[in-house]
Amino acid sequence: ERARDARSDNRSLKKLKKFREWIVSKDAETDLLKCNEKQFRQVIIELKKVNLKISALLVKFDKAGNASRK
Repeated sequence: ERARDARSDNRSLKKLKKFREWIVSKDAETDLLKCNEKQFRQVIIELKKVNLKISALLVKFDKAGNASRK
């Protein structure tokens, strides 16, 4: 069971790393800027949703990390 949990954690980390590598790439920026106006508005909405979730996760993980150090 531990091996299964480790694989799952590893997959999540790989997905997160792959997303980060893509979102910071010049290709992603170029492609997103090429969207038509309607798509561009949707891109902004989606990026805001991602930003909100990341912010919430960081707060949650920070609290969890601080609690485990006590």
